[in-house]
Amino acid sequence: KMMKLRNKVLSTALLIIMNGIMLIEQGVDSHEGCRFVPPTLEENDQIQNDIRVVSNKRTSPILCTGCVTVNTYVVVFRSSTGEGSQVNQNAVNNQIIILNQRFADTPFRFNLVETQFVVNNNWYLSMEDQFAEIGTAYRRGTLRDLNIYIGGINSGSTAFFPPVRPVDGSFFIGDGTFVAIDTLPGGTSSCCNLGLTLVHEVGHFFGLHHTFEGNSCADGNPGDYVDDTPQQSVATDFDCPASANSCPNQPFNDPINNYMDYSSDECYTNFSPGQVRRMFYVWSLYRDDDETCPSDHVLFELQLNTDSASSSETNWQLTSTDGEIAWGSSKDDSGLD
Repeated sequence: KMMKLRNKVLSTALLIIMNGIMLIEQGVDSHEGCRFVPPTLEENDQIQNDIRVVSNKRTSPILCTGCVTVNTYVVVFRSSTGEGSQVNQNAVNNQIIILNQRFADTPFRFNLVETQFVVNNNWYLSMEDQFAEIGTAYRRGTLRDLNIYIGGINSGSTAFFPPVRPVDGSFFIGDGTFVAIDTLPGGTSSCCNLGLTLVHEVGHFFGLHHTFEGNSCADGNPGDYVDDTPQQSVATDFDCPASANSCPNQPFNDPINNYMDYSSDECYTNFSPGQVRRMFYVWSLYRDDDETCPSDHVLFELQLNTDSASSSETNWQLTSTDGEIAWGSSKDDSGLD
């Protein structure tokens, strides 16, 4: 009996060791490890109030498409024995192409400025809790620039909301997206190897919560603070079910095709219009401090008609290009330039 017990203990220990080796070899399904930490309730309230002010100033819901260029800097971590070398420049380029494709209906376009390939055994295995150290060494640009760090095969992916208060150095250097290397297109993650983990994390970078934020079906739960995403109390389990309904007493099924759920990559298809607006407002408020539209994108048309018999009499009409907003006047225009 003692011999059998000792053999069983040895077998169990060997199994644990082998499983540990397999974990290091294969990594984890890293999208499952999204390490995003939502803002505090106070910060969420401030964000909502700021968004409300900005949205009230905008008299039209029209958003420009592809009008905001986000300069993007990528760092890829590899091991000293060559693990991670499959992520070369072509792989990075393909990931950025996919990022732009999935953001095609938003204001944002990503311009790859620089890629660095760095040998670092620790950060190839895990970037968790190393964000400040990594950012100190490699962060580029300003808050409006996207820094992508690829590595952490045994840890998860994460990103950070833009700051809602004045930025200190410690936040700035840690600001970016940290993506598990096995989630890139053609990676080894079993659920998430089409490059859409980065799309999910960049959603956080622009101020989006998970669609299941709050994990509640209660009417008073703000969820992800976006009106047009259905209430969801449970994350999808990294697969692609035909449908799911974690809040049966609420309208609509769970948004399993939304990039901010925890579905498998094959399931992802969209951001909601409300999420796109929120990303643009958060960008304008906290990353850019300016709403950017190109010179060839027309939101409003102004028509002025001057009475040829009286240069002081002018009619004017200001109309939004979607036809929703219109103002007009007929008055003495002597004060106009």
